[in-house]
Amino acid sequence: QLGRQHYPHQYSRNKTHKMAIKNGLVLSTPKGYTLIELVVVVGLVSILAIGISSAVLINAVTATRTKNTTHLRSVGDYSVNQLKQLIRGARDITLCDSTQNSLTLTSPDGGETLINLELDNEIGRISSNSGVYISPSTANITNFTLDCLPSDSDPTLIQLSFDAALSASTESRESPTLHFRSSITPRSN
Repeated sequence: QLGRQHYPHQYSRNKTHKMAIKNGLVLSTPKGYTLIELVVVVGLVSILAIGISSAVLINAVTATRTKNTTHLRSVGDYSVNQLKQLIRGARDITLCDSTQNSLTLTSPDGGETLINLELDNEIGRISSNSGVYISPSTANITNFTLDCLPSDSDPTLIQLSFDAALSASTESRESPTLHFRSSITPRSN
C-alpha cells in the first residue's frame, strides 16, 4: 500500500526528528553530529584561541615596553635638565676630569658641587656631593661620560652622555636601554 501513511505523534513534522521515505519504508535520520564534525569544530576553535591569545600577549608586551620607554625617557630628560641647571647656574667650573667623568662646580653661594656616577646598591646613579641623586633609583645609569672642550682646564663646552635602563629586573624585550646626550655651555664663560 503506497498511499498515505499515518505516523505516530512522536514522528510528526513539528518535531526535530527527521524522517525519510525510501522504497516505501520510513527511515529516520539520527540526531546529533558526527565525530568528524566535532573534531573539525574543536580544531577550528583551538586555532582561533591560539591566535587570539598570541595577539593579546603581543599587545601586553608592547604596552609594557611603551610604558617603560616613556618612563625612561622622562627619567633621562629630567637628569639632563638637572645637570644643565647645575652647570649653567654655576659661578665657575673648578675641575673637569674627563678621565674620571667627574665635574666640580662652584655654586653661586660659593660651595663646591661634585657631579659623577656613583653606585647605589649596584645601581648606577648620577650624583652630587650634596647627597642628592640627580637620577632616580628606578633607572640604572651606565656609560656616563663628561667631555670638557676644548680642554679639561678651560672648558667652554661640556658634553655629557649616558645610557639609562630600568633597574628593576624585567625581561629584556620589555625593558629598553635609551641613550641620552647633551652639550652644555656654562654661563661663566
